[in-house]
Amino acid sequence: MSAKIKVNGKLFDAEEGENLLEALKTLGFSIPSLCHLEGVGSPATCGLCLVEVKGKGVVKACQERIKEGMEVTTNTPEIGRMRKENLLFLLLSSRHPSHCLFCDEKDKCEGIDSCLKGYHIKRGCKNCPMDGRCQIQEAARGIEVALREIPDPRDMDVVEEPFFVRDYNWCILCGRCVLACNQVRKEKAVFTQPTISLTELDCKFCGACVDVCITPSLRTYEEDPDLWGKTICPYCGVGCGIEVGMKGEKVVAVRGDGENPVNRGELCVKGRFGIEFVQREDRLKKPLLKTSTGFEEISWSEALDIASRELKKREGFLGFLSSAKCTNEENYLMQKLARAVFKTNNIDHCARLCHASTASALSMSLGSAAMTNSIEDLEDARTILLIGTNTTENHPIVGLKVKRAVEKGAKLIVVNPLRIDLCDLARVWIRIKPGRDTFLLTAMAKVIVEEGLYDRDFLEKNTENFEEYLEYIKKLSLKELLEKGELEKDQVFEATKLYATNKPSSILFAMGITQHINGTDNVLCLSNLALLTGNLGIRGSGINPLRGQNNVQGACDMGCLPNVLPGYQDVSREDARREFEKAWGVDLPKDPGLTVVEMMKEAGKSIKALYIMGENPALSDPNLKKTWEALEKLEFLLVQDIFLSDTARFAHLVLPGASFLEKEGTFTNTERRVQTLNKILSPPGNAVEDWRIICLLAEKLGFKRLFNYSHPREIYEEMQSLTPLYAEVEYGSGRQWGGEILHEKGIARGKGRFFKVEPAIKDEVEDESYPFILTTGRSLFHFHTKTMTGRVEGLNRVRGVEYAEICQEDAELLGLKDWDRIRIISRRGSIVCPVRITERPQKGVIFLTFHSREAPANILTGDALDPISKIPGFKASAVKVEREV
Repeated sequence: MSAKIKVNGKLFDAEEGENLLEALKTLGFSIPSLCHLEGVGSPATCGLCLVEVKGKGVVKACQERIKEGMEVTTNTPEIGRMRKENLLFLLLSSRHPSHCLFCDEKDKCEGIDSCLKGYHIKRGCKNCPMDGRCQIQEAARGIEVALREIPDPRDMDVVEEPFFVRDYNWCILCGRCVLACNQVRKEKAVFTQPTISLTELDCKFCGACVDVCITPSLRTYEEDPDLWGKTICPYCGVGCGIEVGMKGEKVVAVRGDGENPVNRGELCVKGRFGIEFVQREDRLKKPLLKTSTGFEEISWSEALDIASRELKKREGFLGFLSSAKCTNEENYLMQKLARAVFKTNNIDHCARLCHASTASALSMSLGSAAMTNSIEDLEDARTILLIGTNTTENHPIVGLKVKRAVEKGAKLIVVNPLRIDLCDLARVWIRIKPGRDTFLLTAMAKVIVEEGLYDRDFLEKNTENFEEYLEYIKKLSLKELLEKGELEKDQVFEATKLYATNKPSSILFAMGITQHINGTDNVLCLSNLALLTGNLGIRGSGINPLRGQNNVQGACDMGCLPNVLPGYQDVSREDARREFEKAWGVDLPKDPGLTVVEMMKEAGKSIKALYIMGENPALSDPNLKKTWEALEKLEFLLVQDIFLSDTARFAHLVLPGASFLEKEGTFTNTERRVQTLNKILSPPGNAVEDWRIICLLAEKLGFKRLFNYSHPREIYEEMQSLTPLYAEVEYGSGRQWGGEILHEKGIARGKGRFFKVEPAIKDEVEDESYPFILTTGRSLFHFHTKTMTGRVEGLNRVRGVEYAEICQEDAELLGLKDWDRIRIISRRGSIVCPVRITERPQKGVIFLTFHSREAPANILTGDALDPISKIPGFKASAVKVEREV
C-alpha cells in the first residue's frame, strides 16, 4: 500500500511498512550504513544510518518502517556529529586496523582521494586486502571523519578455510555474516570460534557470509574480474543462474545471478566454488586413439575417419548414450544421429538410472512426466511431504525454499530412512526402512478413504478409475499395511491428515523413491495421493520430482530415450514418426530400443559398438563388474567427454568435447524452465563443442544436409517445430514449458488416472548371510562420479575421502570405531572404505555415497530392473560388513 512521506521537505511515494533505510536509498538519498543487509534486516550495530523523524527525534533508519505522513530529515549538524562519534566508537571498540584508512605523511601517500582534517584517506591501499573496495573507507569519506590509529589492534590467528580466509583482525562485529547465515540461508552460523576451521563445524560453505562481509575478515582467494558473464550452473537439476568473473581467458570468480528467477543470487558450495574444474590441465585437448601402449593424440580428420568407419561397419548393432550434462541441442542431435542416420532407437542416458520410474508413472497417471509446480511457489505450500530426498544436500536451493516455507508456517513431513537435516524441522518424521514405501503410501491412501478426506469435487471433474480404486483400497487391511511396512500408526495418521487437510500440499521426491525395483509403483502411489486430495494444478501443491543433473529433464524432453521421440512422442506411433520423417526426409525405426542397462547386457552380442557422450557408466551403472566386462566386450567404444573419465579409459577412440562455459545452447531444469547458456571461454586446445562434433561426424557419414547448422539456435528451432511441448518456449526466453503450474487448466492426459498398486517389498532384503541393507546417495560436496568436483581442490579439502556411515548400535556389534576400514560385501562383489559412526542411518542400514572411484558403491548394487521403467534398484542392497584388519 502506497504512503506519502516527506523527506527533507519534499513529498515522495513509498510503500507502507517498508524499511525506512531501504526506502530512502531507493529514493536516491545517500545514507551511510555498515551493518544493514538489504531485504533481510539489521542488528543495528553500526549506528551510522541516523535520521531525524518528526515526533521521534534522531533514530536509526534501519529500525524504522514507513508510515503515512512520516517526515524525515536525512542530515543535520547533530546527525553528522553523532555519525562521526558512532563510527569512531565502532572502529575503536572493534580494534579494527586503521592504517588502511589514513595517512598523515602527505608527501609519501599515493592515490589520495580526499584530505580530511590533515588525514589522507587512501584509495587502493595495499595494506588492506580489500584494496580500495572497503565500505568503511566509503563511510569515512561520507561522514568526513578524522581517524586515529588504533593503539592496540588485534593479533588473532588467520584461518585458511577451503574456499576463503577467516581473518578476524579486521572484523568490526557488524553481524552481517550472522544475518546471512541465519536469516538468508537458514543455517546456524558459528563465527565465535575463530581458531577452529569451519570444516569441523558443519559449515555448508555456500559463501553467503563472504558475499556480505564489508571488511577483509571473510575473503575468498578469488581475483577481481575484468568482466562478468552469465550462464547456468552445471550441477544439479535446480538450474541456478551464475555469473562468472573473467580476467583475460581465466575464470577468477563466481557469484549467484541475482536476476535469475530460480535462485535469485543464492548458490550452494558447488555452484559458488566448484567451477575450477573447467580449466584443469588434464582437460582433453585433442582426439585420442588407443594403441597397444596406451592413448596417442591424433588429428580431428583421422578421428572422424575412424569414428565414421567403425560405426558404419557395425550399423544395426549400435547403441548411443546421450548426456544430462550436455545441452538440449546436443541431445537432440544425438538422438537424431541414432535414429535418422543409423536407424536405431538404441538411445538412452542417465535418466534411466535416476528418474525413469518418474517418467513412466507420471506419464501413465497424469500425462506429463515432470515437476508440476515451480520451485518458487514451494514457499506458498501449507504442507510439504518430503519423501526419498535429502533435499538440502542434493538440491540445496530447493532445500532453502523448504526451510523458508516452514518458517512461514508450513508443516513438514519427512519420510526417509536416514536422519537428514530437514528432520529437525519436521512435524512428522517417518523413518521408513528402505523398500517399504508402497506400504506407507498405500496406508496413507487408506486413511484418506476411511476418514473421508478425499476431494470429491476434484475427483469427479478431473479423474478416472476412482471408483475401482476406491473399492480396491477399501478391501486392504490397514493393520497389515502398517505391520508389513514396520510403520507406527500414529505417525501415519498424523502425516496423512496434515497432507490431506492442510492444503495446498506439495510432494517433493527424488531417487530415494525412484531407484527401486518397484520405483514405478512408488511414484504411482504418490500420484494417487495427489489426485485423491486435489493437490494438483494450484500454487503450492503438486507432485514434484527433483531431477539430479542439470539437464536430465532436457535430455528426456529431447527424446534421448529408447521409446520416445522428442516431446515424449511414442516411436511406435506412425503419426508421430511421420512428422519427423517428413522434416528429415528419412524413414525412422518404429520398435523401441534398448535401455542403458540392457545395452550393457547385450554388449558383444546385439550391441557391438557404443557411442557415449558425456556419461560415465563405468562408475554410475549398477553391478559394475558386469558393466566393466561389457565395455571390454565391445568391438568399438567411442567416448566424447571433457576428461579422460573412467569410461573413456575403456574407449578405443576419445573425442574432446566442450564444457558448459565453452558453448551456447539451452538447459531445461527440474521445473521445466528452458534457460540459455552463454559462451564465456573458448574450448582448450583442439576441443570442440559437442554439437559441432556430432555435425562433423554426420557430415563424414554423408549426412551434412541433415546436420548443417551454424548455431544452436537453429537446432533448437528445428526441435521446437517438431515438439509441441516446446512450441511456445522461444530460444532465450527463460520460460517453462507447460507454464508455471502444470495441470492448472486440466490434467495433461485429459483426466488423472488412478492405479491399483500392490504393496510389496521387491528390492533385496537382509538375511542371515547379508544382515544389512546398503542404501546409496550423494554428498553436498561432490557430484555424481566426481568427474568435475573431484578436480576442485576446495571440495576435496572439505570431503576428500568417501566413507560408509553406520549407527552406534551396529558399530558396537561389529566392534568398529570411527575411521576404521571395513569391507562391505554383497552378492555381486566387495569394496573397502573407511566407516563413520553417525546418527544418520537406522539400525541395520548402511549409507554410502556413489561418488568414489576408490570405493565404487555400484560394485555392490544389483542390475535387476523395474519391469515398467527398467530402472535398477540402487537404494536397497543386502550386504554384510567385516572389519578390515
